[in-house]
Amino acid sequence: MADPLLWWYPQGSTWAFSGPRRQPVVGAPTATSVVRALPPHRERWLPIVAVIAVLALLKVATSLLGITGAVVGVAATLGIVAVATRKGRATWHDLGLSGRTLRRGVLWSLGFFALFGSGFAVTALLAKVVPAIAAWVQSLQVATPDWDTLAVQALVTIPLGTVLIEEVAFRGALPALLGRAGASTRWAIVVSAMLFGLWHVAPSLAAATGQGAPAASVVLAVLGTVVFTTASGIGLGWLRHRSRSLLPPMVVHLATNSLGLGLLWFVTLG
Repeated sequence: MADPLLWWYPQGSTWAFSGPRRQPVVGAPTATSVVRALPPHRERWLPIVAVIAVLALLKVATSLLGITGAVVGVAATLGIVAVATRKGRATWHDLGLSGRTLRRGVLWSLGFFALFGSGFAVTALLAKVVPAIAAWVQSLQVATPDWDTLAVQALVTIPLGTVLIEEVAFRGALPALLGRAGASTRWAIVVSAMLFGLWHVAPSLAAATGQGAPAASVVLAVLGTVVFTTASGIGLGWLRHRSRSLLPPMVVHLATNSLGLGLLWFVTLG
């Protein structure tokens, strides 16, 4: 039977837990996953709503008030971790941040970083000899780039203001809390990915309207972004589940965004 709470635990575990403190149940039967007693109905959903509320406040601060940066991202991340771990709702292991899975997470991360790095390197080299590829890369920029801006974004803003908050929230806290509320592995990943897709509505809308596109084009751009980021969220959620660590999806997310900026710099300014 699928574990509704510790959905990322390896098969063959003989542990069973009951109650908010997760004390071992003496004489628990052998199971294929860790089992915990479901908390009261209100306590199941309140922390999920609280995490979504923190994300909503962050989105208001960044999209409407223009408050951005690493400090805001780190503060929101700490708030989400505090909500998720309060009263023993989730442990560091539940969030994918346990030292027990660090070695496995590092190995998966190195493999995927090498894969993405190789892809970006090949694209960068081809862009130097194939004008069509260079034109495609340059079309991805949303503003006139310069080295200082790209460096700050790639090394500070993206890691701390984007990757950290999004991975802790959408691949760490929300799946753990959804599992705690009784969701299966599949639904914990899918629902978190759908929320991740909706998270990108505001920036995609701002980007599309800022370019003066007609209404139909704006709608298509927003829908396309939501579909793409939802699919990406499912992939990152699968990676989190398989690696049992939050590190690999963080590395993939960082590599995609930061190496993408590096590719833009190499083709445009290099």
